[in-house]
Amino acid sequence: MTKSNLKKKYAIDEESEDQNIENLKEIEEEEEEKTPKELIKERREKLKAKVLEILSKGKVSSKADLVQLLYDNDVSNHEFRYKILTNNLVPHYPQLGGVLKNLRFKRKLEFSIENGSHCYYIDKQKILKVKKGDFKFNWQDYQIPVGENEIYLVMKIPCPDLDPQHFLASCLPYANFEGFQLAPDKKYEKTKQFTIFEDKLTGFFKDGKLYLKCNTADEDVSKTLYTLVQIGREIIEELLKLSFRYSEVLKIMNQDNLMFLPIVPIFRARVKKSFYVTKFNNVFRNFYDFPQEFKSKDVYGKMAILSKEIHDEKFEIDKYDEFIKESIQYQTKSFISNAIIRDWIINPNKTLNYMEADEELENLITEYLQDIDTDRIVQERKEDSLQASEFIKEIISNIMLTLLSLSLLADNAILQWIIVGVLVAINVFYIYMRKKKKNETIF
Repeated sequence: MTKSNLKKKYAIDEESEDQNIENLKEIEEEEEEKTPKELIKERREKLKAKVLEILSKGKVSSKADLVQLLYDNDVSNHEFRYKILTNNLVPHYPQLGGVLKNLRFKRKLEFSIENGSHCYYIDKQKILKVKKGDFKFNWQDYQIPVGENEIYLVMKIPCPDLDPQHFLASCLPYANFEGFQLAPDKKYEKTKQFTIFEDKLTGFFKDGKLYLKCNTADEDVSKTLYTLVQIGREIIEELLKLSFRYSEVLKIMNQDNLMFLPIVPIFRARVKKSFYVTKFNNVFRNFYDFPQEFKSKDVYGKMAILSKEIHDEKFEIDKYDEFIKESIQYQTKSFISNAIIRDWIINPNKTLNYMEADEELENLITEYLQDIDTDRIVQERKEDSLQASEFIKEIISNIMLTLLSLSLLADNAILQWIIVGVLVAINVFYIYMRKKKKNETIF
């Protein structure tokens, strides 16, 4: 392995480079001597030891938290997954599932399911605090690796009737965006095509969707796709703003007003077993789709496609139109479901800008709006109830102060006792009414 690759793999800083480089060469030579099975076994043992070390300090309330703790403790051999819905990269340890299963069956840790999450612990201890943080990846500086395989990215534009011709004409002869340069095709009026990165990346608009395509090596699939998505987001955002249609986009409010854009990746493997590592570890896992062995010519997930096209014939992406449509519908409905569960503040009716009329989606939106309206009514009634309670409290306080003043001024002992009795009765009545009010529902 070259010196630069060693530096990249082991994250060597410049100051310690000379004293460490020879040691790292020895480590690399030792690793190369081991068989793949020996390396996997060794990595699993190291991962197992680190998991037990973390759990000895407390309980981990989800597998995602455990992954974050492993990453924070500089455990190597991790990969990254791209979360389409929230548009971020997260660490991922391919062997972690097998390690946890092994420890469970050997009864070296306890396992429970709480609030839809997998919890792990050795003893019932305090929950370990996890500092949430995304992997900071600078996509502007990332170079898409050139290879024989292809990645296609399809992104749904929220306005299906939007004509991109004005946008492309505005970019002639080329336009600089954040991190890349877009050059429209000479016949863009007909083709709606453009190129990015000096022909390393091409794209076109069709039927209310943006298509991006790049040739790529098998390495860093998540990073490559993440970069494609950021480029696509930038293009769509400028397209919508230039057309005064940006207000039609759905926003994920608790994600810094992130645009909701359904995304469908299509991976064309022109090299045998590309985007495929083991029977249960292929490109689908990187995007929280589902693991499946790469046997047939086309393998479908919920959001992505693997296509085994090893010949040089033209790739007909149009044959996936029906799947792309279904995937967009699936992602859109999933978004509304997540919005309901996570209480995102959005205008759900904008979801209908992303797809054709759908009864199930419209019912979801109606139910969500009813929930929002119900919450508003409850809050208003609470406020009215509090205002009424404060008003009654002030009246009673004034009456009691008046009676107390009269009792002090009165010389007649009988009159004083009568006033005191009235004060006690008012207090008892007030306490009774407060208890009754507390037990009643708003409705």
